[in-house]
Amino acid sequence: LPVEILGSVYERFIGKIVRPKGVGVTIEEKPEVRKAGGVYYTPRYIVNYIVEQTVGQLLCSGASEKRRDSGDVQQPALHRSSATLLPPKEVAKLRILDPACGSGSFLIRAYERILEHYVEWFIEHSQEQRPRFCYKDANGDLRLTTALKRQILTDNIYGVDLDGQAVEVTQLSLYLRMLQGETKQTMNAQREMFGDQPILPPLDQNIKQGNSLIASDFSMIPDELTRVHAFDWHIGFKEIMAAGGFDAVIGNPPYLNIDDTWGKGDIQLEAIKLQYPHVYNDKTDLLFYFIAKAYDLTRNTVGFIVSRAFLEAFKADKLRGFLASKRAVSKIVDFQNFYVFDGVGITTCLLKLEKSPTSKNLDVYKLLPEELSAPNLSELLSNQKLFDHHSIARSLLSYDVWTFARPALAALNAKLDAGGQPLGKILHIGQGMQTGCNDVFGERTLLDMRTWKVPKELFRYRVSNSDIQRFEIRDRREVLLYVEDSPSFEKLPAGLRHHLEACSDKLKARAAYKRGNCDWWRFTWPLHHEYYSRARLVSPFLASENRFASVEDGRYIGLTDTIVLFENKQPESLKYLLALLNSKLLTVRFRSIGKLKGGGIYEYFWNSVSKLPIRRIDFSNPAQKRQHDELVELVDKMLALTPKLRAAKSESERQTLQNAVTATDRAIDQLVYRLYGLTEEEKKIVEEALPETAKSRKD
Repeated sequence: LPVEILGSVYERFIGKIVRPKGVGVTIEEKPEVRKAGGVYYTPRYIVNYIVEQTVGQLLCSGASEKRRDSGDVQQPALHRSSATLLPPKEVAKLRILDPACGSGSFLIRAYERILEHYVEWFIEHSQEQRPRFCYKDANGDLRLTTALKRQILTDNIYGVDLDGQAVEVTQLSLYLRMLQGETKQTMNAQREMFGDQPILPPLDQNIKQGNSLIASDFSMIPDELTRVHAFDWHIGFKEIMAAGGFDAVIGNPPYLNIDDTWGKGDIQLEAIKLQYPHVYNDKTDLLFYFIAKAYDLTRNTVGFIVSRAFLEAFKADKLRGFLASKRAVSKIVDFQNFYVFDGVGITTCLLKLEKSPTSKNLDVYKLLPEELSAPNLSELLSNQKLFDHHSIARSLLSYDVWTFARPALAALNAKLDAGGQPLGKILHIGQGMQTGCNDVFGERTLLDMRTWKVPKELFRYRVSNSDIQRFEIRDRREVLLYVEDSPSFEKLPAGLRHHLEACSDKLKARAAYKRGNCDWWRFTWPLHHEYYSRARLVSPFLASENRFASVEDGRYIGLTDTIVLFENKQPESLKYLLALLNSKLLTVRFRSIGKLKGGGIYEYFWNSVSKLPIRRIDFSNPAQKRQHDELVELVDKMLALTPKLRAAKSESERQTLQNAVTATDRAIDQLVYRLYGLTEEEKKIVEEALPETAKSRKD
């Protein structure tokens, strides 16, 4: 029975609490696990790859990364020349850590890897074989003694976890791994040789319970220190830290928002803020701090699988800046839209850090298709059809998002940025309004308005994420109460007052009202209220491609799932800007700016959209003015065609209108290419980057 089975079983229950209930019990998920969507076991091929990239390279400097994945660690996975194998006296000095060890899958594989190394070394150095180290079994295979396996376990393997049960499971898993392959006969033979010393070593000094992120702080009272399991690394692992730290830090740290996990006002939030000022940036993810802590704990290398969100997230800028300043990143394997954890909507990447960089470049591998054909990463990474690989100078990394575009695309992006002005310097860009109670102010109908005798100035039509398409808004006919312009509650129609009063408990329970930031009957935050008399563009908060539409009559209002771009006395028409924003060219550009979530969906935050480069028009230049006016005309045509296409009643009519829309779309793209001065090769880069967009537009 593979020892990983124990870990897999435990992972299913690591987030559970058993509580007495009547004469029986109930099994409940821990709150932090419920909010995170569960705890998931790291796939074996990911564990293998990370361990080989860290522990394996420490053991075999300059050796090939390819190894046989075998459950029998007693047989050599790969024969190497003796010059590549680290001798046992040096291996004994290596210290391997998983700071969030869970059920111990990474530590088990690290232990296996070191056992494999010893077997290989003794085969290569047969003159060094001794009965206290190894012996031949009945099949003639070389095996390590339990005494040596015991010594390796206590010398090399270390872990910490917040959950005391996880610590116990990790210890048990390591014990089982140490005993794997042993029989009553082999144990008796070794007991005769080594005497009555305990077979299993104590692991309390190797695998410990503690909060890897939070050290003792003088601001914490003793009860708080105990509750959060504050852990001081320089005390818990005094000798290791005094020697410079762990040789390799590996694992799969938790992906949890610190506010959601601990709750606002928790002492741990303040501790994180004080202890990680170089990374802390408000409501950020625990994994940010695990990455920073791992870098501090190692003296050599770090190998993690983490949520890929930190590559592009706005609030990960300080973490990116910290890693960039250290020139720490040596390899990133970005799985893009592929879900490593089955059934979990989290996209991930593998991150490798080095304390003392051996190269000025970092290797980036980006998965091209949506799934892996086999789990042997070491072999798959060299497949150009699966992974796009290129090297990037570490000096180019900064606080900015890390999209790692291919060199040709990076050059095109640089050209667009040089020839344009950031959209945020042209229009006023922000998020939609916040009501604090969408079901009170929204989800209304025109019948409600007539029944309550609400005048037109006190309601709008809501535009939501899915309603916003390229060049058009699909009206969902949802009415949104808009009382922000009313001078007082008493001035509202009686029917509307009655509705709001009936919901007053819910409205007064909003945090913004309790803080005194809004009246109980108004929106919590009517963002950019002063600009709503202006014409504007809107964009969904989440989309697979640029989808911008115009609002000119004030009919629609978007809430927090929309982005709003207000006219700002710019000389260019909003329709001109609409053409640029919906073009293939700026869709491709945004993919090197925005944060990729799962399923090919990008986050269209205001601070990302604001970076899109806009080609300005010199209206004294007849050629530029003509290009501007041609794009406006094409947008007018598109605005007329799209609603007719949606309302088409026959297939013949639909096909005719679809052809016209496709032709207009292509004409816009071609004119935008000319406007930005693209070459034929650069056009090809854009077209090849968006093959799916062409299909979606046609559909």
